[in-house]
Amino acid sequence: MRTTLLLLFGVLVSPQAWAVVWRADLNDPPAEQTGHFRSAGRLSYTPLQVFGGSCVWIKERWVLTARHAVAAWKPAALTVDFPGSGKQRYDVKSIYLPLDKQVDLAIIELSDVPELDKPLPLLKEKLTKDQQIKFGGYGLFGPAGTKQGLNRFHWGENEIDSANGKIARFSLSKPPAGLPNEATVAFFDSGSPVFCEVEGKPHLAGIIIRATGAGAPNYGDQATLTCLFEHVEWIRDVTAEEKKSDR
Repeated sequence: MRTTLLLLFGVLVSPQAWAVVWRADLNDPPAEQTGHFRSAGRLSYTPLQVFGGSCVWIKERWVLTARHAVAAWKPAALTVDFPGSGKQRYDVKSIYLPLDKQVDLAIIELSDVPELDKPLPLLKEKLTKDQQIKFGGYGLFGPAGTKQGLNRFHWGENEIDSANGKIARFSLSKPPAGLPNEATVAFFDSGSPVFCEVEGKPHLAGIIIRATGAGAPNYGDQATLTCLFEHVEWIRDVTAEEKKSDR
């Protein structure tokens, strides 16, 4: 019982995630988990299976998420599932963090290989201003100032406002043409994957890490993501074939 209470307390006081905040005029946010959104997974803290944020499958037994969502936890305290591909939960075998503590990324090694489609390629170039992106997760959603739908998948679109190769940001604004589902991020979904298209093919471009700003007081108006551009080699090194051997 003591262990259970300590774990629950850790969930309540640890930095939580961010999720989708929809424009006030968007009453029916899209929720269908198809295509590359099927690779978006949920983190849960055991033994109570408390929702802890999002993640994304990148290959075989490997999952990418935000560092602050898992850094304080031992692998045995975490599980991952992929609602878009079934209800099976996967134990976590190992957690890998970049040497630079300022990089808000983490790689999770699962106990088994999820039954998912072919993984998306990682974006090998910098995100640029006005580049269109899609992202989605399982946290709270709704117009700014409301709290709805925890632990249910929803997705949205936006355009990059600024990017420097390490991080990129976007915020709510008047929707540009072709982006009817414009959104930003809110509570309870760090680790949400960000996708973009290159030559008509979707790529995994980044991981949501936080929201800031006063435009939406209960959430923050500006979303921030860790770009994968500078971390592709680290991801490839961690997920190399020899890493899969039992330790």
